[in-house]
Amino acid sequence: MPLVWSPDLLLGVQNIDDQHRRIFQILDRLIGAIEAHQGHDEVGAVLASVSMFVAAHFRMEEDLMVQSRFPGLVGHQKSHEAVRLQVEHLVDRYHHEGLDPMDLVRFMEWWLREHVRLHDRPLAEFLTSLDQAAG
Repeated sequence: MPLVWSPDLLLGVQNIDDQHRRIFQILDRLIGAIEAHQGHDEVGAVLASVSMFVAAHFRMEEDLMVQSRFPGLVGHQKSHEAVRLQVEHLVDRYHHEGLDPMDLVRFMEWWLREHVRLHDRPLAEFLTSLDQAAG
């Protein structure tokens, strides 16, 4: 059950689009590890990479928002923090309670699609308008 990247996720901001694709690739790697019945430690390592990359992606986006003086910064940061905490919670549940790692995959796919639509698209439009005004 590979995740399918779709063009509706493209924002036209190269580094954000590239990182969103990378999140899908890591989640696809997680699905592969699950389907190959890799051990708890191997799946846990991929889960950790999901968590680390998502946190790094959030920092990159937030840096862009600060640099560009994006007016939606605070709400966007709150959304990021809620997801970061949810991902940490799900990873912790995997290690301590036996959570099905596919629950994290489903959550991340849903979240990414919704976050792009509700939060990242307005950011991309704002950044694009700044580029057009400057150039």
